[in-house]
Amino acid sequence: MPEHTLGSYEIAAIEQVDFVEPDLVLTKDEQLICFHDLTLRNTTDVAHVKELAYLEGLTVEGDWYIPDLTLAQIKILLVEQREIGIRPQYFNRLFQIPTFEEFLQLVQFMTHKLNVSIGIIPELKHPEILNKRLGKPYFMENEILRILAKYGYPLKSGDSASCETANGESVPCGLVVLQSFNKKSLQYLRNHTTIELMMLVEDEPLLLTVKGLKEISAFAHYYTVWKEILVSGVEAVLAYKQVSYNATEVKEMGGFIGKEDFLPLVHDRGMELGLYTIYDSREPSDRGCAVQCLPQNKTQEVFYFFEKGVDAIFTENIQEARELRIQYDFIIQMKLGSSASPITHSFLWITIFGICLSLFIYM
Repeated sequence: MPEHTLGSYEIAAIEQVDFVEPDLVLTKDEQLICFHDLTLRNTTDVAHVKELAYLEGLTVEGDWYIPDLTLAQIKILLVEQREIGIRPQYFNRLFQIPTFEEFLQLVQFMTHKLNVSIGIIPELKHPEILNKRLGKPYFMENEILRILAKYGYPLKSGDSASCETANGESVPCGLVVLQSFNKKSLQYLRNHTTIELMMLVEDEPLLLTVKGLKEISAFAHYYTVWKEILVSGVEAVLAYKQVSYNATEVKEMGGFIGKEDFLPLVHDRGMELGLYTIYDSREPSDRGCAVQCLPQNKTQEVFYFFEKGVDAIFTENIQEARELRIQYDFIIQMKLGSSASPITHSFLWITIFGICLSLFIYM
């Protein structure tokens, strides 16, 4: 299914994932929609919609910028699958771009239909840029909390949960985690909700330092990094991405965290360590490429991070992920002996492909 469509979210629920992930952006008329990018050409039929042709290049050359379009204009479009790996193209132009409210309605409907609790982990995409464009500081953050409360999700400890379907059937509210690459956004949310927060980090130098990690621990439950940082190290990744930084400032922040030190430091600060992204095995993994690309072997890649002891992994293809988790669990049990106690290690699978994430626990 094309990513971030009601069809893909429904399939995720049927696969019995524990969490479903919508990426959230804002339209011109302040509506939250589920979409990965801020531009539309790559994953919709916008180039074939004549009535929207005048908006091409208005903000982004050769493309259509979501904040230039109203929700009514967005609803004209149909979603298309990215042509990567073996992603099927049969379901192109069947689904509209859903709103955040339509996403929550579907989650609660599937919760009732399947009789299972379904968690959600929305990502706030580019909140500072979108809020500034609207001229309303923290509008996205406030709107997400408003809509979550509207659909019965408790925002603070002690709040009562009151989730229900459109027909009024009471259903359990699944767990909620809010995630973003934007530090200020998460800090604001921490002051307005007790919902768990996930800090995503890619190539922002100061957030990859000892003191940067300490600052994040003041508001986040999860510290989640680009996987290559745990393979090649911070300095190699920044050099590979051609990211410049002030060495004196980094030193004053306690220096970059060593690739072997992330897990103990994150745990010492009371957080869980996550990484992204393990791709489908038919797609390039990019593992090790900051120094030298390693063999394209998903089993080796996933087992490497298992052995590192990470707590959470964003991964594509939930079925492959489940099989690898089972294989690794079996190997460990064989090494320990059949009479050994079960593994005592919590592990969070976060599967994307634009659709879902899944929580597994080793107990």
